[in-house]
Amino acid sequence: ACRLTGLLIAQLAPVLEAISPAILHRDVTPRNIQVADADGDHPRFGLVDFGLAVDADAWQGSNESGGDGRYWPASAWFAFSHGSSQLQTHAAMNHEYRKCLDLHSLGISAVRCFLDLVPNLESAEAPSADPRLSEVIAALQELR
Repeated sequence: ACRLTGLLIAQLAPVLEAISPAILHRDVTPRNIQVADADGDHPRFGLVDFGLAVDADAWQGSNESGGDGRYWPASAWFAFSHGSSQLQTHAAMNHEYRKCLDLHSLGISAVRCFLDLVPNLESAEAPSADPRLSEVIAALQELR
């Protein structure tokens, strides 16, 4: 689970970061991430469904929300509820919304993919681990 989630982030994050000044996908979710045949030992990940994609410069200042709200960062919810013009008064949220929207959605998607891939350790035979790790795993499993 960790290896695949790490590969997902390592492959898609640099691409999203590179294109974000020009294009925002606005719907980065697990259902829009394609897994291709393995290239050697590693699967290849790609992003599909650019139906909600926008020109980043033209979209700046727009109140138009898009995509699945479960994968929105806090800044998108703020813009949705208060209007994107209100983001100007919150520098960090404004930056997140204008420049990191897709990266943040990729992070949430990666967490979702990790949770779907991680084995159910209660039913699997697992070596005894640090009790703190068991608490973290139990908390993550509750998120499912």
